[in-house]
Amino acid sequence: MTHLAIIGAGQIGSRHLQALAQLNRPTQIQLVDPSPESLERARERFDQIQGNGLVKLKALTDLRDLSSPIDLAIIATAANVRRSVIERLLHEKSVSHLILEKVVFQSESDFLAVAALLVQKKIKAWVNCPFRMWPGYQKIASQQPKNLQFHVSGSQWGLACNSIHYLDVFSFLTKTVPMTLSIEKLDEGSIPSKRQGFMEMTGTLTGATENGSFSLTSWREGSAPVVVHMATEEFQYTVREDLGRAWVAKRELSPQLSWAICEEAFQTPFQSQLTHLAVQEILDHGTSSLPDYAASSKIHTPLLRAISSHLKGVQPCPIT
Repeated sequence: MTHLAIIGAGQIGSRHLQALAQLNRPTQIQLVDPSPESLERARERFDQIQGNGLVKLKALTDLRDLSSPIDLAIIATAANVRRSVIERLLHEKSVSHLILEKVVFQSESDFLAVAALLVQKKIKAWVNCPFRMWPGYQKIASQQPKNLQFHVSGSQWGLACNSIHYLDVFSFLTKTVPMTLSIEKLDEGSIPSKRQGFMEMTGTLTGATENGSFSLTSWREGSAPVVVHMATEEFQYTVREDLGRAWVAKRELSPQLSWAICEEAFQTPFQSQLTHLAVQEILDHGTSSLPDYAASSKIHTPLLRAISSHLKGVQPCPIT
């Protein structure tokens, strides 16, 4: 029997739960959240999935009631409490593997403290930046792009909380880490996040590495869809993730086909279609397509520095 835990039964936690209902092995899932309403809503979503009957669910309102050992725990809380939840879980229970939601933490000190704890407890951890698992981005990565120009633009898409997705994909595609981000083109000030107690911002974040450059733009007004444009000397992709489509032009050997534009599918699976695949890979092989904790820390850190700087040094950085 495989023993899993999900800490946090909100929107993303319930989607993880739906995916895990599809696991290919006898599994006991313990779902923890202090809100009975959130637990009930998550259970309803779990019951919507036509699983294979191998996965059982137990709902809990207190972390202390978790039984251990736990083969893998998913920490799906808000960023401002994630460190304390992890520390409490690992001090009180035996856990072999972790998957952490993002934005993982609100300060660099949290990353360092949890990194030391993971080493002490000999626990492997990954961060749920699932765009790496999308077939569309994996196809582009297989082309080993050189000097990639990577641009994202759209209206009101949550630059502070969602940039990490695209910074991670840029890192995945270029095999580099963006160490510094420019905040010169951000709009002045901040705006309240959809999540109470957190902040958002608009404008453009830019940066570069030895293998490319990027810009991430979120307009404060309007309803423009998010468009991702990726270009090298060899290809150009314009992607509408919401439509699951891409418009592709490539430099071909045949002059008749050179830079002809074609439309193709660009698969963008939901979280409820991915988590079980990541968990099965970790349990079977001890590896994951997701970025590991150390790699993701290097991508998170410049983002936290940039946003804190834009907010005049506010600590902890109020994003989730």
